[in-house]
Amino acid sequence: MKHLLLLFTTAWLTVAGAAEPDKARIVLAPGGLPEQITIQAHPSELPLEVRAQKEIPAAILQAIGRGDQLRAPARLVVRAAGQEIVATLTGEDWKAGETTLKVKTTATPGRLDFAVTYSGGSIESLALVLDLAGPVDTIVAGTPPAAFTPTLRDGVIWANTTNQLAGLMPRCFVGSGDRGFTWLAPDAKGFEVGNTAPTQQLDRDKAGNVTWRCFLVNRPTKLDKPRTANFSLLIEPTQTKPATARRQTWLTPAADGLTADAQPLLLHRFLAGTHAGRVTQFRLATAQPPRAGGDPATDRRALGRALLLDAGLDGAGLANLTEGLTVVKALEEFGALKDDGQTEFRPYWRTAGVIRYGEAFSNDDVFTLTAEDPVAAVRLSVWRRGKQTLIVVVNESDKPVREQLYVLDPAKIFGGPNQTFAMQIAAGWDTTAIPADSDWSKSRLQSSVPQPGGSAGICLRDVTDQGFVKSAAIKGGVEVYGPVYVAPHSYRVLLGGGP
Repeated sequence: MKHLLLLFTTAWLTVAGAAEPDKARIVLAPGGLPEQITIQAHPSELPLEVRAQKEIPAAILQAIGRGDQLRAPARLVVRAAGQEIVATLTGEDWKAGETTLKVKTTATPGRLDFAVTYSGGSIESLALVLDLAGPVDTIVAGTPPAAFTPTLRDGVIWANTTNQLAGLMPRCFVGSGDRGFTWLAPDAKGFEVGNTAPTQQLDRDKAGNVTWRCFLVNRPTKLDKPRTANFSLLIEPTQTKPATARRQTWLTPAADGLTADAQPLLLHRFLAGTHAGRVTQFRLATAQPPRAGGDPATDRRALGRALLLDAGLDGAGLANLTEGLTVVKALEEFGALKDDGQTEFRPYWRTAGVIRYGEAFSNDDVFTLTAEDPVAAVRLSVWRRGKQTLIVVVNESDKPVREQLYVLDPAKIFGGPNQTFAMQIAAGWDTTAIPADSDWSKSRLQSSVPQPGGSAGICLRDVTDQGFVKSAAIKGGVEVYGPVYVAPHSYRVLLGGGP
């Protein structure tokens, strides 16, 4: 089932399509708490270079949001008299000091429903604690939903202590662009929470590991009678994108839709369901039909977002249909719209360390000329297929950028050194209508093209205008191209790879 996301919706969405029973495997320990949650990786989700391996390294699985999701079994932690006490299982009940807890858990594909009954003693807090494995770069909370990026320091990196989010949260997503967990609480019955302390908190240790604390009690409470708190935890993805997804979302319009307005990229990524394996198509939401030949800026922003997030785009709202046709033609020629599952998509949140736009930026550098990274709003996503690679460069800012492109690990981007030559591109230019004595004749154009030899003739082909971006240097295994100009809220699509 395809989901249509109007650019850009404000609604909380649910996963479209049936859950696969074994996509997210849940192992419950005695006492009802999850011991492990494992998200299975489909071959089409893996990097091309490891798809033939029988055993995939845990680090690779973790980097793409697959494999084991907990560093340790979940636990209940009580704070009483200033001391944290981890509950231990005694028979069928959990004990933490004077407090007795009983956990009833129902597990279904991608979902855990909890009923936690607790009584006895005086406590300051009670929390379900999850030691998460893998990246955590997104929190989505509130109504309408808002997206937050946790801080990079160690210690508390996010907590719902603002006025808008304080108290019991009916819904809170924690995760990345590849997988995530959603806390659900239908009502406040059985909870003992106030607005001054958090009910959702993320901590990071010095090794970079993230721990999630979900508080059932966050204020001093005398447990003189049993209380039962009901809540749920959703685990996503519960499905693998079908092999037909790209062809489906780029070549056929969806039937359903939602109201829309502009949203930041992080929230848009969440709503697009990249973490959920959702098949999503974007459509420009306009009050009136677009005027043909109108300002292409909105078209290019929508196309850039679609390429960044591996979603499709319905061309119905485009003012310049040729913009969309050029992108679809490039994807078709590249082979991304084939249903064979042989295309690898590496999204922008996983390209750090292998490709970079602009110089590395640091606020601690005394020679830095600006207080903010001038290319902080530039994102890079990569599509690989066989020996060919599409590099999508999207400028999300209101200002143009013109910087060099650094391929830091050609093996992970191209499968080896880039072997695309400017002369090959120039040979394909159609100049039959240009007089032989013109300054634009084929012979004169080709004479200006860098000749093969060293890094001079190496380039990236611009698939939208059939030009090229030449190599600036190849040193120490790093390939440098450009400068690459990208207009505000626009994109470039560059092709490289082997012969």
